[in-house]
Amino acid sequence: MRRILFILPLVSFSYGAQNIERAAAEEAVAIGIEAMRTGQFAQARAAIEKALNAEPENAEANLQLGLLLGQFGDIQAATEAFRKAVRAKPDWPEAHYNLGLTMVADPTGKRDWPLAMAEFREALRLRPSYADAHHLLGIALAEVGQREAAIAEFHAALAANPSSPETHLDLGKAFEAAGDQAAAEHEYRESIRLRTGYTTGEFALGNLLLKRERAPGGALEAIEHFRNALRANPDNAAAQYALAKALREAGHSNEAAVAFRQAAALTKRQEEAAQCTRLSNEGLDSAHRGDTEAAIRNLRDAVALGPDSAIAHYNLGLVLADQDESVPAAIQITEAISLQPAEPRFYATLGRVYLRHGD
Repeated sequence: MRRILFILPLVSFSYGAQNIERAAAEEAVAIGIEAMRTGQFAQARAAIEKALNAEPENAEANLQLGLLLGQFGDIQAATEAFRKAVRAKPDWPEAHYNLGLTMVADPTGKRDWPLAMAEFREALRLRPSYADAHHLLGIALAEVGQREAAIAEFHAALAANPSSPETHLDLGKAFEAAGDQAAAEHEYRESIRLRTGYTTGEFALGNLLLKRERAPGGALEAIEHFRNALRANPDNAAAQYALAKALREAGHSNEAAVAFRQAAALTKRQEEAAQCTRLSNEGLDSAHRGDTEAAIRNLRDAVALGPDSAIAHYNLGLVLADQDESVPAAIQITEAISLQPAEPRFYATLGRVYLRHGD
């Protein structure tokens, strides 16, 4: 199952005749959203908690807290925050949708699909054209074996948002599971038409074609799609392994042997990257709890394990900057920029570090 991302809704604030507590809470939530947007997660959490101190039942503050906690893998706490948002504002589709997501986002694999479906359906009762809710309800139905109902939900999602490559991909998977390879192929091709370089779509289409490699040119076209997937994401170990299999099936034994070795190397690298991400997230969680020593230790370990991880360097820089260690913070954030120069929040944070240091 793909990694699930929490959806950040657009939030509008109306001050009007609101009481002082509500105004203070909404102002703090706005500050928290902006801090999240620029990657200042410690500041974001502080602002959102300030909002909740002013108004504990504020729906927007609880939703934003759930989103923040979900991004860092604290699913249990995120679930509770979304429940509070639902209780405070039961007619808010996004609150039900995100609560549904937490039911199936546990990284340990404990997923409650029936409860998730109930929340997605409530979101759809409140907003029938909610494309993301139709899509996730389709995924949930597919997971519990209700393929026809899943296909219907994917079609409903596409009626609301026909240009979603992810929905076309999942509809294709449902058709493939139902044995309709022609319909599956059509949806996979539509997904890669809508998004050039869509690794997951290229991979799914390649796998489908490889299953049908007895057809003229089947294996050769599969090879082409696996290579397209790798051009878009050269570190995709699954695509590299599938390419190796396709090359072997096509009789290209020498190329297949090279591809198998590359797949093994990528798998090892991905395992190290996953450990780096875990350490980085643990470091940020420690920082949020005020345990700076543990935060810096975990983040330094993350950087040592993943020296090419821009986010690990950046997160270490954030924590060091919060401790007024401006010079080492600037070094880490500068390294993050060198690794990922197109990320604007890195430059913004580095600028704030220089300002604090007086440069």
